[in-house]
Amino acid sequence: MILVWLLLILYTIFLAPGSGRDVIFHALIHGEFSNVEPLVVTIFSLLGVFPLLFASILLQDRRSGAWPFVLLSMGTGAFSLLPYFHLRGRFKEIEKIVTPVWLMRVTSSRSFIGIIVVLFILSLLPLTGGISLNAYGDAFMQSSLVSVMTVDFLILVPLSWYAMKRFRGISSPAAFIPIIGPAVLLWKQRGKKDNERT
Repeated sequence: MILVWLLLILYTIFLAPGSGRDVIFHALIHGEFSNVEPLVVTIFSLLGVFPLLFASILLQDRRSGAWPFVLLSMGTGAFSLLPYFHLRGRFKEIEKIVTPVWLMRVTSSRSFIGIIVVLFILSLLPLTGGISLNAYGDAFMQSSLVSVMTVDFLILVPLSWYAMKRFRGISSPAAFIPIIGPAVLLWKQRGKKDNERT
């Protein structure tokens, strides 16, 4: 994990395409989505949903030490999560970071998982107007934000599958489906636990 993290940093600093004023970055930050390729908008939106998914996966262990990393991932994505996966199990001190009980209850609830699903669907709405892979490719080469967030997205997808397998005991190819796959699996797992209690 630490190697992937270092490569991601090196890519961001030295290799990511794009230079000068990042027009796409300014358009996304100011909510001018109509001026941006729909697929770029969707990826940008999905990166905002991923932290909620990882919260639901990682914050069910009171001594997981994950919540600060999940919180930081809301702005930095894999840049914050990869160090956590490296540290977990290697440094016992991380277990001293206790997850609040209320946070565990909220992020494990089916309501929270439902919110993730709804946000995922909303993130796909820009695609209804059609997409252009050529336009996305141009955006990738012209905008450092698009190039970095694309790589970030491609890391978060297998990372969520790995997290599901390691921390939730769910090993399924469906977890490779970005966000919605793990969310549905978590929904089913939560339902089983609720049924066992009744």
